Amino acid sequence: VSNAFNYFIGNAASGGWSGFAFPNLPDPIQDFRGLDWGSNNPMNRPFPSYGAFDGNTAHSSGYYWETDGGCMYVGAYLAYLNNGKLQYHSGRFSRDTQYSNGTSAWMYFTNTKTWLCNRGLNHWGERMVIRYYESHDNLRSAVMFGESGFDIGLVVGRTNNYNGSWQQEYRWQPRQGFQFYDTWVKTMLSNITWRNFGKASDDAVILYMTHSDHYIPQGINSIRELNFENVDMDIRLHIDNCGSSCNSRETMSSRIAAVHRNWWNLTTGGCELLQWNVWRCDWTSARVIAFADLYIPGLMDGCDNSNPLSPSNFTCTDQNAGYTVGYVSQWEDLRAIPLSPWPGVAGHSNIGWYWRPVWGPPSYFNIGPDIQIAPRHFVVLAIRYPSQARFTVRAKSNWWGQAIYPYIDMAASKDVVLTPTEDLLEPDAMNCSTKHWYDFCYKTGGVGPAWYFDGEYLYLRVVNLACYNTNTRYYACFDAYYGFKSMQLWDISTAFIYEVNVTSCSGCSAAYSYKGITYYDVDDVLITSEHEGLFCFVLFSLSKFYVLSNKFNSFFFFWLVLY
Repeated sequence: VSNAFNYFIGNAASGGWSGFAFPNLPDPIQDFRGLDWGSNNPMNRPFPSYGAFDGNTAHSSGYYWETDGGCMYVGAYLAYLNNGKLQYHSGRFSRDTQYSNGTSAWMYFTNTKTWLCNRGLNHWGERMVIRYYESHDNLRSAVMFGESGFDIGLVVGRTNNYNGSWQQEYRWQPRQGFQFYDTWVKTMLSNITWRNFGKASDDAVILYMTHSDHYIPQGINSIRELNFENVDMDIRLHIDNCGSSCNSRETMSSRIAAVHRNWWNLTTGGCELLQWNVWRCDWTSARVIAFADLYIPGLMDGCDNSNPLSPSNFTCTDQNAGYTVGYVSQWEDLRAIPLSPWPGVAGHSNIGWYWRPVWGPPSYFNIGPDIQIAPRHFVVLAIRYPSQARFTVRAKSNWWGQAIYPYIDMAASKDVVLTPTEDLLEPDAMNCSTKHWYDFCYKTGGVGPAWYFDGEYLYLRVVNLACYNTNTRYYACFDAYYGFKSMQLWDISTAFIYEVNVTSCSGCSAAYSYKGITYYDVDDVLITSEHEGLFCFVLFSLSKFYVLSNKFNSFFFFWLVLY
């Protein structure tokens, strides 16, 4: 279907490459070739309205593409080559759906049913919603990208129909209910019944991408009101967004084998260690997902086989690194998680993160540009430095030609940086009568970005700087979220970078120097070998959050999911 801006009501599709295929056309083709539709080019067009794609079924297709073929497929790319021939590329291409006036639009698939598919519905676009959807005997019910939601559905892993004649078709082919992506999307599931999962050893209702320590997930998923019928208990693991207020069903697995991670035992209380060796902590409005890039140039530019830390028996890939570049823990406690050479740490907000770079504190580092911290939330980052160290801290724009702002003065005391709340005003109430359109407001109500050095530790209060800026406080902060079925996920801001520089350190001993960065020798708490190579799996809930972890042999991967 070259033009999605039509009505598709009550159709049935069987077999073929895909039952319903919506390729991305950058320009019109055939008789309309050469016409310039601007932002309303075919690949940006949504369905005309809610209900425009309704009552359709598709089955027995999507198997030509082993990994991602769908009975209903929104993706691929169809365009003219220089020789005038049309070329079709079947792969993953996004679709930025919008109406002709430029307003963002969601593609709604309603009252839809698929069966005997590789993927029931596969949508690579920026915005889509599935509502009233049935999936039967599919290897996976759906694939959704961008800002997307799945509301009211029935997903049946295996029906009572006769199996095929080949055992590998029905016995060893696992059924997967739904897989969340790892980064830069917002996906929410609501009011879905999962039935008949667990006959194959690899069956799963909810999957997460754990293939890489490069792409470190953020707070990108949320779930509420799931039901299970004939589903093995060990694959029911999930946490409802609305907790016990939705229902009294058991929502946790009865079999979880994991090593508990004290990193998630909040010092603020309200936590208990469950029999599964996972921490469960009460949710409060002061605890939400926080994600930030902790970045040291040279050391954290990706996996590098020439790095002295890289083991000789491991070759870097774009996905996996064989070495650790530091640790982040809860202040002075050994609640540590190791860091890969790709920037990014995820945890919870309104608490302190203690950073130990592997060679010691660096003479220069950045926080950002990727920061996911909700308005009125913060993280205090602490690093041990020699007492002689002197610092400058400032913000840089990542959007406006690397504009550099004035240095941030050191706070009057450590207590200012450790203020337990961030009482940010509404954007209209801020005083933003600044000289330049890109300046920061000077009356915000909150502490905002702040730092203090007490001669032993550098304390840096990290907030989403976009919330405090004249230009970005609306669209990159207070309005920067996707809401669906009473759930909410915040955008990851890329607007600003914190720049921290050691301007002098008279008499300091250099423990190491690498690619222009000096690492100072300090007395610090050592990380024991038991923390090496840990795999952490984190689940957040609006009523509770749970944490699982296990050990990997060679690399660290950190996974965080919001529920």
